Amino acid sequence: MDMPFLTDKMCMSHSTLYRKVKSITGLTPVEFTRKIKLNKAKQLLMSEEVDPAEIPFLTGFNSSAYFRRVFKKEFGVTPKEMLQEKKDNRNQNITN
Repeated sequence: MDMPFLTDKMCMSHSTLYRKVKSITGLTPVEFTRKIKLNKAKQLLMSEEVDPAEIPFLTGFNSSAYFRRVFKKEFGVTPKEMLQEKKDNRNQNITN
């Protein structure tokens, strides 16, 4: 999803869509779609159904480096660190 796609599907101009999304969510349309993509990426990462290397491309990011950067900005940890925390928690629960 990108702005031209959204404006076409919503039958709105770029500026109208921008104003409406910004007023409802407090985010720009680009920030809003990025947030949706990142939440889907987190969901895929935690489900372990998909190879972590494929997640950026499955969720619409063209660069894995950019994906890692915005993922860390959104969640405070890199995807690799999030996976490691999940594994550590799982191992801790097994030993307790």
